[in-house]
Amino acid sequence: MFTAELSARNARSGLLALLTSAGSTRFFETTEPLACSRGRGPAEARCAPGGCDARLGTRALAERPTCAAARQEESRAATETDLQRALRTPNVTLGAGYMRDFGTNQHRFGITVPLPIFGRNPGGVERAEASVACRRAA
Repeated sequence: MFTAELSARNARSGLLALLTSAGSTRFFETTEPLACSRGRGPAEARCAPGGCDARLGTRALAERPTCAAARQEESRAATETDLQRALRTPNVTLGAGYMRDFGTNQHRFGITVPLPIFGRNPGGVERAEASVACRRAA
């Protein structure tokens, strides 16, 4: 029983610290709704009348780890799509060299342009676009 009460008290103080409440020593029940303490010090400056609950909800959603992970995954999927689209165009390679062979000096220059006859990476692009569409639908 003592451990449960201590855990609840620690959770309450942690919640008050996260909400940056000025009166972090006061006791509150965990079943009551979140509300501003208007007229009691610095909390009055942070909360506009009638707008505190909405801002707390918006802030909680913005800082929620699962939402941050979803945003990161969406960004990763978009980057993967860009990569797969870039891979369908061939890379042009330039080369230069100098060769000396038994008294003859040679300068060599070359350019390599692969011809994309068969493969233009359609599977990779489709897979990446499907991943983005799946993330948006979820």
